[in-house]
Amino acid sequence: MTLKTFNCPACSGPLEYTREAGQVVTCRFCGQSVMVPERMQPGAARSPGGPARRPRPLLLTLAVGILVVVGVSVFFLMPAAPEVSVPLPSPTPDPVVEMPSMPSAPAPEGFRVVLAFGEEGIGPGRFEDARHLAVDGDGYIYVGEYSGGRIQRFDAEGAFQTQWLVDPEMPLRGLAADRQGVVYAVQRGEIKRYQG
Repeated sequence: MTLKTFNCPACSGPLEYTREAGQVVTCRFCGQSVMVPERMQPGAARSPGGPARRPRPLLLTLAVGILVVVGVSVFFLMPAAPEVSVPLPSPTPDPVVEMPSMPSAPAPEGFRVVLAFGEEGIGPGRFEDARHLAVDGDGYIYVGEYSGGRIQRFDAEGAFQTQWLVDPEMPLRGLAADRQGVVYAVQRGEIKRYQG
């Protein structure tokens, strides 16, 4: 009676068996039932170079060989597709389309300019980016510039009175004045109040 050993696949504990014990061994460490590997079973043939190899099924080898032969034949025997060159039409320039001219705005009927004041520039009474206009109860005119944060006040005839700056970093989004001369400027989502 020859005692042989191998390791349990579950806990790696050593398993002992004899030729007479059969093909199943119970691990004394984890209680797992383990089959004795084929190479260690009684009557297993061994080659001098190592464990015995299982012969490959003839049918599988034959099928793989046929697929290889067919694949190589198709690759080498298939005729190449003929090379066809089709000349592309030469591009024709698009015709020049002239834009229709915009009709001039008709002169408004029944309207006349009552007051015009200021000019382009950065000094008092001049404007760079005037977008907001407000008038208070006394007829003072407030002009707010979108960028730069400058608000200027003019009298009812358009003569410059004074100016001040709101936040010069933020654009002026809105301007209003009430009857008492309080000016409201909108910046940063906030309404700021100034005595005009």
